[in-house]
Amino acid sequence: MIFTRALRRELVSVAGAVFMTLFTVTVTMMLIRILGQAAKGRVASSDVVALIGFSALTYSPIILILTGFITVLLVITRSYQDSEMVVWFASGLSLTRWLKPILEFAAPVVLLVSLLCLVVTPWAFKQNAEYRARFEKREDLARVAPGRFQESAVRDRVFFVEKSEYDTEHVENVFIHNLQDEDISVIVAKEGTVRVDENGDRFLVLGQGQRYEKLVDPAVFLMTEFDRYTSLITEGRGMGDFSDTASRGMTTPELIRDPDPRRRGELLWRIAQPIMALILMFLAVPLGFVNPRAGRSFNLLLALLLYVSYNNINSVIQASVSRGRLSLAMGWWPLHLLIALIVLALYSWRLTINHRYHPFALWNTFRRGKTVPDAPGPGQQEVVEEDPVMEALPAQRPAMRTRQHFPGVARAASVLRRYFPSLPVMSVLQRYFTSQIMKAVFFVLAAFLALFAFFDLVSEISGIGRGKYKVQHAFLYVLMNIPGYTYELMPVAVLIGTIYVLARFASNSEYTIMRVSSLSTSQACLILVKIGAAFLVFTCVVGELITPYTSTRATEFRARKMERDMKVEGRFRSGVWSKDMVRAGGARGDVIGSRFINIRALKADRTLEGIYLYEFDPHRQLSRMVFAKTGHYLGDHTWQLNQVSESVVTPPAKRGGPRFPVGAPRFASRTMDTQALSSDLTPNILSVLSVDAARMSAYDLAVYNRHMEANKQDATGYQIAFWKKIVYPFSVFVMMALALPFAYLHFRAGGISIKIFSGIMIGVLFLLLNSLFSHLGLLNTWPAFFTASLPSFLFLLLAAGALWWVERH
Repeated sequence: MIFTRALRRELVSVAGAVFMTLFTVTVTMMLIRILGQAAKGRVASSDVVALIGFSALTYSPIILILTGFITVLLVITRSYQDSEMVVWFASGLSLTRWLKPILEFAAPVVLLVSLLCLVVTPWAFKQNAEYRARFEKREDLARVAPGRFQESAVRDRVFFVEKSEYDTEHVENVFIHNLQDEDISVIVAKEGTVRVDENGDRFLVLGQGQRYEKLVDPAVFLMTEFDRYTSLITEGRGMGDFSDTASRGMTTPELIRDPDPRRRGELLWRIAQPIMALILMFLAVPLGFVNPRAGRSFNLLLALLLYVSYNNINSVIQASVSRGRLSLAMGWWPLHLLIALIVLALYSWRLTINHRYHPFALWNTFRRGKTVPDAPGPGQQEVVEEDPVMEALPAQRPAMRTRQHFPGVARAASVLRRYFPSLPVMSVLQRYFTSQIMKAVFFVLAAFLALFAFFDLVSEISGIGRGKYKVQHAFLYVLMNIPGYTYELMPVAVLIGTIYVLARFASNSEYTIMRVSSLSTSQACLILVKIGAAFLVFTCVVGELITPYTSTRATEFRARKMERDMKVEGRFRSGVWSKDMVRAGGARGDVIGSRFINIRALKADRTLEGIYLYEFDPHRQLSRMVFAKTGHYLGDHTWQLNQVSESVVTPPAKRGGPRFPVGAPRFASRTMDTQALSSDLTPNILSVLSVDAARMSAYDLAVYNRHMEANKQDATGYQIAFWKKIVYPFSVFVMMALALPFAYLHFRAGGISIKIFSGIMIGVLFLLLNSLFSHLGLLNTWPAFFTASLPSFLFLLLAAGALWWVERH
């Protein structure tokens, strides 16, 4: 049948476009995430491509399910919009005749999803885990990056290296902290290398250093000074067989044989995906109905909501099976049966739409009975009111019709004639553009904020009940995060809102009238620049004054209510590490040494718990150790340490005498209730570690960068974050320049919805590129300003090219 062949071709072509779009977005997001992990030293940079491939295979079933669902929905809605369904029904054909070609399209999709879920996805997940485990088992020095604290593979040692040659097997100025069963030892050395013997064993060889042991117990303190120190890192027996016991990495036959509830939960997920793919494609047929005179955006939104709900309920059932609360036999079928019944009900609803007892027909009958006016009585005539203005001024009827068709231009002209008779036309257009764009931008921003707040609230539900964290606290936490989202989404909202206004001007031919009235492209750009200046100021105020305060308070509030420590970037098993300078005579004195600070816990009220200080003189000799139970900030770069145990080490070369002969170290200890500590490390600097750098102020980032550079720590990531804070607000000008070419596209080239969708895609691409270039700059050590400004510069070139193209055509 011709219809079947045409429908099959259309389904395949639309499916290809949808799959490529979803696959590209997914791969891009995974690329950004894995590059971020590589930049932080969690995965090897050489494994990025392989990890992206394995992750893409892992997400392929979900992409295919969405592809089939959206494809059928788009084809059905297009048929309704183009009135093809009217012709179809007028020919006496039913909606059920669509089921066979859709089933032919769905069969290979369902088979491919089944193959991926049952065979390919477990293999890809296992390979992904093997790559990450192989990196974890690499030698310790190969994991160390200059200027960064790094944890060893066995997680009992923390490394810090100030300088490294291009060869990763050679380092300089080494600091190693060992923690084994609460027994602490510290090694400092001028240099270190890795050597491999004939058996394949790897040894760490340090030169010109000291080893300090038994630091917790002063009575048995040991100090060893060495010219050469060798330590075994890994034995040469190789990696060995990797055995992944995780459920997602097990093959399907292994899951079937294993009665463990966690394995049953994973098996339920693999069974559910092909069933979801089939049911969703049949659900799209009755769901695809639209009014030909209306848009189809609501259908896509409803379809996304249905898929998310379906998938989340299935995840809840999977979690119940994994925890042993529900058996696999009773968990895999009720949800799919319920959705199948809903599909049958929707088909019945659409097939009986013209029946006299259909709910729509009954409602229309009831409504007509309420709204029909009373008929005129005998001898009465129906009075038809006439417009006196139209009767008195017949010559002005075209102008009044113009006001009806172009209300914006007419309103602007009316304001010009009544209140500003001597004002140039450009000022009126400036006011008109400003009012329309402001309303649209803040409406789009409010919609985005509502969506992100909803997602955050859903994710916070799992935390309710921990400690004192309740529902009202979750709402307050989400509310305090809104300024951060406002700063991040402002350029995208400006782009979409401006596109909407200019596309509406073009569709109503208002922009054509403006151009006829001598509005040039340069003048339009000037108008948008003036409007963008207001958005620039708003973005800077939110990003520099409001967001840093609310984001920090939100993190502290959540941690306090949940009665847990604050999450800190770079936290290890031994806690948070930082490097500081030791100064003589207070915070502004001369530098007389260096200090390594280890904080076991950072509380929500900014109180420190479990503080370990290791101070060294300029010759890398350990001079003082301090252990404090708690600490709080007094101000003016001063901390008060409580329940302090201080140990002062005197190197052998500085002493002598019969009691302490040369060569024996002196180790004097004392305890105090409190002790003042002068340090460049302040709560504002620590807050950078607990809050996303994108939500910190430029001032705090600049202070932290200076602190990192002064202590020879790697500050590349925070330098990029600082310059992004400077450059990002100016991207509103770039977004408005990108939106201007949409005003030159005639409305017959596509509706407003298509242009808005294009704007959303451009905005998402801009956000993705911002994150992508940040990670690439961190990996490749690009200049921070270049990394931060490159995405905006590329989009500015795109806007200039688009304006040149529309002007020429």
